[in-house]
Amino acid sequence: MRASPDINPSSNLAQDLDACETCEKRQAVPAMFDCRIVQARNLPSRLGHSVRHAKYIAEVSIGGVTRTTRWPVKDENPAWNETLFGSIPVDFGGIPVTVRVIGIRHWHDPEVIATKALTVDLRREVPLGDGPPFVWKMERVRGSSEDLHLPDITVEIAFARVDSRRARKPTGAYEAPRCGSPGPHLPEWSRLIRATVNVVRAVDGIADIHPYATLALRLLSQIPRAAEDEIERDEVMQELRATVSDTFAFVEKSEPSKLWHDTRESDDHRLDILARLVRQLTECCRFMRAYADALYAPDRKSVSNLRAHVQRFRGAVKRLMAAFCDRDTCETDIAIHHLLSEDESDVSSECPTTSAGTASTASYSLLHPRSPNSKRSLRADVVDDVQKWIEDPACEDDMRALLVIGEEYGASSIAREIAKQYSHMGRLASSFTFDVSDGRGMHRPPQMCITTLARDLANFDVHCAAAMRASVTGNLDLAFSSDCSQLFGQLVQEPANKLSVVGPVVVVIDGLDLKGTVAERTELPRVLAAQLDRMPSNFRFVLTMKPDNLVERELARHVDMLRF
Repeated sequence: MRASPDINPSSNLAQDLDACETCEKRQAVPAMFDCRIVQARNLPSRLGHSVRHAKYIAEVSIGGVTRTTRWPVKDENPAWNETLFGSIPVDFGGIPVTVRVIGIRHWHDPEVIATKALTVDLRREVPLGDGPPFVWKMERVRGSSEDLHLPDITVEIAFARVDSRRARKPTGAYEAPRCGSPGPHLPEWSRLIRATVNVVRAVDGIADIHPYATLALRLLSQIPRAAEDEIERDEVMQELRATVSDTFAFVEKSEPSKLWHDTRESDDHRLDILARLVRQLTECCRFMRAYADALYAPDRKSVSNLRAHVQRFRGAVKRLMAAFCDRDTCETDIAIHHLLSEDESDVSSECPTTSAGTASTASYSLLHPRSPNSKRSLRADVVDDVQKWIEDPACEDDMRALLVIGEEYGASSIAREIAKQYSHMGRLASSFTFDVSDGRGMHRPPQMCITTLARDLANFDVHCAAAMRASVTGNLDLAFSSDCSQLFGQLVQEPANKLSVVGPVVVVIDGLDLKGTVAERTELPRVLAAQLDRMPSNFRFVLTMKPDNLVERELARHVDMLRF
């Protein structure tokens, strides 16, 4: 009989107590969930004596807060597929959920068609990441005995745990904490956050500055408390943090709103320099978040040669501030985060950045002052949602593409705004539009789209261009190939893996609702659906179009969707 090993009951007592204390703290923190209304089924095709098909919206109430879908859908099985709640705090135990489907008729008041009320324990039923959608049978509200022979109305609703999704293992197979450690900010970081908030308020309404200041604040808020301590212990990173904090305070004191009015009446270029300065500060904040992520990674290649990175960022900030103070023109590019080898101290000659001409803005006519009680426009909300999706930390199992679906020219305006913002930050790899309003129904083969994307990637990054050159040199027949999978793999996917840019790389394709036959309309979406998952995890494809069921069906399983 095997002898039992010696056991000391108190040997691991301290570790066990620490583990129990950590567990209790985690249980005391509410979990965060989002809620997406997917689809309802078996609704009446018409309401009352109307000859028109009925339109439906969905209304969801969670914990006393009610949200509705933005637009009604005309169908017996309306598919909204819309996220109504972005972050629902949920403690242990059930939370009341009520879903109502409301019919919309011309010249009639909205009427409730079906309802469902229940209590859901989300922490127990959706423990990790994205759970499977719930399918609930609804109670009919409208109608009488004749409805007893109709099929049951059901609603499909999905919940996802946001904090668990952000804690999934990103590209380096590590867990980067997003919620931070308990406790207040360090005094230095409180000053930085306060200075950033003040700038966001100071530039409110200036369309060419406000989105970047808001993004900088969002990036700073994603840095855990524990990482703040590590940054303050690192002398080089401490210098960068101090530079960002002092420069944000400088931007606030420059009175951007007053400067905007002065610029309208003169040729003063200082507002343009101020806009580029805020974009550069946003890149500095992005680098600090990347440094915080790398603290928990086994491979810290993304922040190797730290001093060279920080010198580039601080040098760009100082040159822009000097040009602003001297009322001089400035040709300084926006420095973005690239991978550096150990012996590289300056890569400005190798790494393409946003040119001053591209980043400059000739007009600031989109100033929309808002009172505290005024509501944001729908377009601004959608752009904000797209930006949040782009800036979410890259994970291997995340979707690489977001399909934005809007009526008329709404989706195209979103594409233009996103392309402009990320072009100004030097992170737009490619952007092109299919003009579907020309009425000619021209068919554009996907080969043309792939070669256009490849050309833009080569212009975007020299490492990508070198890999693409090697692919073409090694296979000269590639220039005559009509195999879309081969073209995408050798001209886009393989070179993209050599990209030196750290952080989001954005590709915008507008107008996927192409005219033509069924085969022509689905050819490009089918190629994208097959190839997007193979792209590096930091790539962000923003695809926009008007509603098109064929295209949606091809892409549904391979993209995130946003309707408005």
